[in-house]
Amino acid sequence: MRSLTLIFLAVFQFSSFTWSQTEISPSDACKLAEIQFWSRYGKLTDKYERLTSATVSKENEPSWSWGRKKQAVYLLHGFIGTPNEMDEIAGLLRQQKYTVINDIIPGYGLNGFVANQFSEISWKNHVKANIDAIRTCFDKIHFIGFSTGGLLIHDYLRKNADHFQAQSVTLYSPFYKPHSDFGSLLGQAARLLTPVVLTKPLYFLTHFPDIKVAVVKPENYLQQLPLDAAHFVMKMGQQVFNQSQKSPLHDQQTPVLVFVSKFDKIMGFEDTLQIMNQDFPNAEVFEFTEEYAPHHLMVSAVHKNTEFVFDETLKFILKNK
Repeated sequence: MRSLTLIFLAVFQFSSFTWSQTEISPSDACKLAEIQFWSRYGKLTDKYERLTSATVSKENEPSWSWGRKKQAVYLLHGFIGTPNEMDEIAGLLRQQKYTVINDIIPGYGLNGFVANQFSEISWKNHVKANIDAIRTCFDKIHFIGFSTGGLLIHDYLRKNADHFQAQSVTLYSPFYKPHSDFGSLLGQAARLLTPVVLTKPLYFLTHFPDIKVAVVKPENYLQQLPLDAAHFVMKMGQQVFNQSQKSPLHDQQTPVLVFVSKFDKIMGFEDTLQIMNQDFPNAEVFEFTEEYAPHHLMVSAVHKNTEFVFDETLKFILKNK
């Protein structure tokens, strides 16, 4: 089975690591955390095999890269994406000698039919298990989440606020409630009475700007919009938003950096600002209000100013070491 293969590769990779390249040798807890990470991914791909003959390409797989610092960065991608969309910032963090864990949301990496088989419950359980394992190894963990990935990280932080504080949190276009245009797009797609809608024809038919990334980078994004999965995202976003309304975190200690765009047609701009103010009132928020920035504002294929986003992200993480 693929899960056993991945576990073997993780152990082999770890035993082959040259400790002279690092300031410390990872503890047994660290070794176990990585093995568990790959074991969970292996079990996920076993589920994929029961649904389709397709396999996740290497560039879309999750990754775990060891660094010299005693700090880790956990990254999580967004709806219809893969870990690949976080690769640019992940690579810059590796250069800074952090241990970088670029995770995958269960269901993603193949097609819309597979994505629809996984709900927000499986996403939350997967993210919780991996972050809990990383915490056994690192006291200082930075988080970077995009859209749905940001929502899942936020949900984890809320549920563990009484006994865990992140070293820093960076959120790219975090999703809580949909922009009216996105809600309209999903409504149009749902009327086709199918669980998935081909992304490219949908883009050329509607010219909806924030699914352009899937047309520009078809090898890294789902080519079918999974409507069931979209429903799960909105359900989870509404839950976190309501929880924040009812019981705000008022967390003034965790360093939080947020990037949002007024041009974003996926997330509700004002809703995102509202929940940030309630849960992280001291968050540094950068708003793209004059220069165009899409929902995928950290993907250079669709945003010309990613260098600014990455520079500010790195400065923020380095400042909060």
